[in-house]
Amino acid sequence: LIEMSFEGPLYAVNPQATHALAAACADDALMRRIAEPLGRFFAHEPDALAESMRRYPSMVALTGATLDALGEAYARQTRYRHAGAQPDAHAIAALIGEAATLVAAERDDYLTTCLSGVRATLAACGL
Repeated sequence: LIEMSFEGPLYAVNPQATHALAAACADDALMRRIAEPLGRFFAHEPDALAESMRRYPSMVALTGATLDALGEAYARQTRYRHAGAQPDAHAIAALIGEAATLVAAERDDYLTTCLSGVRATLAACGL
């Protein structure tokens, strides 16, 4: 839930980025190119990583990133991972909203730290 509390503010800053992300996830050649070195780095099967990346746009709220859309995306992810689960998307949306309030003061510093980590990981993978 905490990570989803970042999505609304990030979407508001750059809503066009969601189109680029969706296009990247649909690019099979790109997914294969990325999956091989990431698979080695994280000790995961590259094909499984590529499939997860291709599936990503269907599992998240790429358009709007409203609390309701985020709550439904979390519920969808829960149903995917846990057969028979019946998560309450509205309750989840409320929790995401509370989380956004709780992390707001430290959000930008945390994102800067994450960006540095991602850059370091991609460099270590040769990407």
